[in-house]
Amino acid sequence: MIVLGLDPGTVRTGFAIVDIKQDPFSLLKFGVLSTDSKKPLEQRLLAIGQQLETIYQQHTISDTALEKVFFGKNPDSAFKLGQVFGLCTYQAISAGSEVYPYAARYIKQSVTGSGNADKKAVQTFVLNIFKVKKNNIVNDATDALAVALCHIYQKQNTNLHSLASSVQMKAGINHDCFFKRNS
Repeated sequence: MIVLGLDPGTVRTGFAIVDIKQDPFSLLKFGVLSTDSKKPLEQRLLAIGQQLETIYQQHTISDTALEKVFFGKNPDSAFKLGQVFGLCTYQAISAGSEVYPYAARYIKQSVTGSGNADKKAVQTFVLNIFKVKKNNIVNDATDALAVALCHIYQKQNTNLHSLASSVQMKAGINHDCFFKRNS
């Protein structure tokens, strides 16, 4: 079973490919799918889609875990991120992968034990878990590692679902944190 963790972004989309067939699980590859920030969004979406398609062709991804879009102070940014999220979802379903979106707070909670953890704490934790040295690693890549790790924990620990529900209730997040491709 191979999990693809994605942190959707309009310029850089973080990705992490983890094989969980083995114990302990192993990191196959991670990094960022980069686009040119000066190009129109449509061209960046095409570039992200093509790079994702290559990943799905090279690996048999059973589960794709994505960070949900967070609606912050800028609705335009959220709208653009939503398009990238939709593209990632489309590519996953087209490749026959199940799709599991997770809220950022839930990811932090499941990975570090605190839904309020900062990026540095999440980064330190996931790099230690995967035994990766911090050499010019982009946050988007470590965010994708956190998304993948969150999903792995979800798969391995049924008690995590009740923890997630309490975190989501406190944060006012919809309890339906997953959806699956219709079989």
